[in-house]
Amino acid sequence: TAIQIHENLLYKTAIADVEMIIVHPGENAKSKEDIEPMNKIAIDSISQLIGASEETGVKLAVENMPPGCPGCEIDHIVEILEKIDSLSLGVCFDSGHANIMNNLGDFIHTVSNSIINIHVHDNDGTYDMHLQPPYGVTDWRLFAESLRDIGFDDVITIESPPWTGASFKQMVREVTAVIENALEPDEWQSSNANIALRCLKCGHAILREKGKWFCNCNYTI
Repeated sequence: TAIQIHENLLYKTAIADVEMIIVHPGENAKSKEDIEPMNKIAIDSISQLIGASEETGVKLAVENMPPGCPGCEIDHIVEILEKIDSLSLGVCFDSGHANIMNNLGDFIHTVSNSIINIHVHDNDGTYDMHLQPPYGVTDWRLFAESLRDIGFDDVITIESPPWTGASFKQMVREVTAVIENALEPDEWQSSNANIALRCLKCGHAILREKGKWFCNCNYTI
């Protein structure tokens, strides 16, 4: 069964000294009416796995999902956490999914004590595009402020390919700058608008790193 397969996975990953496994509560429901029953099924399934999780020390991190899936609403994740109530169960917060659901800040604050992993990626607010930050419309200042509020200082996973075929090193550099600089808006940013600078040559964002500006090609610097 699927439960047995995942139990075996927990024992095998424990041998590899893996700290956690990310769990999706479910995939797209056929109708809105199916979402709540599917969330109940997720609770039942995770309940059957939690014993192996506690025994192996490999935590289960349930991920918030995009629209139309169990786990897309804050209440879905809260219900899972409350019904199972185990120190081996946490939350993997997905910024892209929360951006589509328009509940990014509320989600982080509501499950703050349970977040053990974070996935970051971006989109245009309509569907799950998995763009590299900051090439969508996610409010990264809100994201950074929320993490500061809850004192999160743990693993953040970039869940996207590099923008326009850049190197993975460049992607990490840009995403790090986006998150670190989000709490220090530039003087030319107003409360009414966020101004994004793009390089005319490489098409990448122009960002700050240790007080200096950079882009992918450094053409404008």
